[in-house]
Amino acid sequence: MGKLISRRKLLDDGVRISLAGLLVGATGAAAAADKVCADPESLDSGAKSMRSSLNYVDVSPEPGKSCSLCAFFEASDDSCGMCQLLHGPVNSKGHCEGFGAKG
Repeated sequence: MGKLISRRKLLDDGVRISLAGLLVGATGAAAAADKVCADPESLDSGAKSMRSSLNYVDVSPEPGKSCSLCAFFEASDDSCGMCQLLHGPVNSKGHCEGFGAKG
């Protein structure tokens, strides 16, 4: 005859699995948000100047105003994309003062 599992054990395992899933999901989202898509040292002086003047950051401080929601953003396969204003790669979770909502 098969081994029986107690209700307590089943609930305990279910909670542990759920928490592990949340932790893995949160860690993956944080890693994508913290990804640096362009090494500042590899950018030409014009691109560096533009990023500086528009205060570009890799993680938006304002919900609803990330690069992925900007009209100047062109998505790619990963969490990076290209920005028409900054003339180079940016994080989809990033932000700059040139943000213009997609219409």
